[in-house]
Amino acid sequence: MGALSTVSLAIDGGSPVRGPENPLPAVFPRDIPAAARPLVNEVLDSGFTVNMTGRFERLFAEACGMRHALCVCNCTTALHAATAAYRLGPGDDVVVSGVTDFGSVSCILWQGARPVFADVDPTTGNMTAAALAAALTPNTKAVIVVHFWGLVCDLAPILEVARAHDLTVIEDCCQTPLATYRGRPVGSLGDCGCYSFDGEKHLSTDVGGALVSDDGDLIERARRFAIARGGVPEPGYGRRHVELGQNYSYSQMNAAVGIAQLETLPAQNARRRERAALLTRLVSDIPGVHGPPVLPHTEPIYWLYFLRFDLAQFRVGLDELAAALTAEGLPGGTARYYLVPDSHTFLENRDLSHVPNAVGLLNSAYRWPWTDRYTEADVADMAGMVRKVAAAYRR
Repeated sequence: MGALSTVSLAIDGGSPVRGPENPLPAVFPRDIPAAARPLVNEVLDSGFTVNMTGRFERLFAEACGMRHALCVCNCTTALHAATAAYRLGPGDDVVVSGVTDFGSVSCILWQGARPVFADVDPTTGNMTAAALAAALTPNTKAVIVVHFWGLVCDLAPILEVARAHDLTVIEDCCQTPLATYRGRPVGSLGDCGCYSFDGEKHLSTDVGGALVSDDGDLIERARRFAIARGGVPEPGYGRRHVELGQNYSYSQMNAAVGIAQLETLPAQNARRRERAALLTRLVSDIPGVHGPPVLPHTEPIYWLYFLRFDLAQFRVGLDELAAALTAEGLPGGTARYYLVPDSHTFLENRDLSHVPNAVGLLNSAYRWPWTDRYTEADVADMAGMVRKVAAAYRR
């Protein structure tokens, strides 16, 4: 057993690296650009007759490198609109990552299709082409590729597998707006991309989401399902409902904020990327601790930052490490609840034997929300917290 650190951990009564009097910057309250106010006033002055949502849809589609966008009330509904527009339903299998959140799975279930969970890269938590191939069944019709944490999947080989099997590719970009793969925005490489504008996300309009695609017919089918409630106008009659749809409408006021946020997002993403790269460098010499790896041809944007611990090198488990890091001022926790299907207790099949890499990663990962507000000094303190806790608990 190695020598124990002589520095007392905060969880044991010592002084934290960052205490309540000097906390790390938080995601909230969000910074709302001044440019949002005249746009909001324009909506109010028009009595809700201005098409601010349409304006935002055009600008967001352009930023994502796509021709069309449909704004809805969140990313969960954007994913549902996509699966509905692609006519996925009973008898169809849809492959989705074993590391994701509710919306990537619920959209499949609401359509009566069956989710099939693919394993992930054990260091990034993102789906791989090999995992996709292993998860295919004779009934697979689509794959939902989740760019998790703000990291970017290796899309080229995934797309090669998908095209070889004639699969629809839906990119879940909830955590990666304007991240890039080989110079192109994610969401523009598959058949469509889905995004979140919720309060804690990179581009925040309090609530909201969007579906983007080059396929105008797809967007119109999604609009009919998600906005028109499955209805179509008929002269002399009014509206006929030709399918079961929803009302997932997006607000003009939110769109006004979105237009302003879209102007500031690239610079914010750059700061997130720079500070995350700095932290990864600062912890790279700590034995048993690993920052998130980044594919060389991608630009991630870090919604969450995570550290992987080689637990064999420590005297305690992940929960004890997490509690100690939190006590030092690092506001995060374990990542286990992102493990699907374990976190979705209503699923009929919760077998984890097909996702061993996902299980291993999430049983060894500590994560916390990442913000562009972090300074270099903040990042240095984070590295100091990790170094202190790792030294105290090392075998």
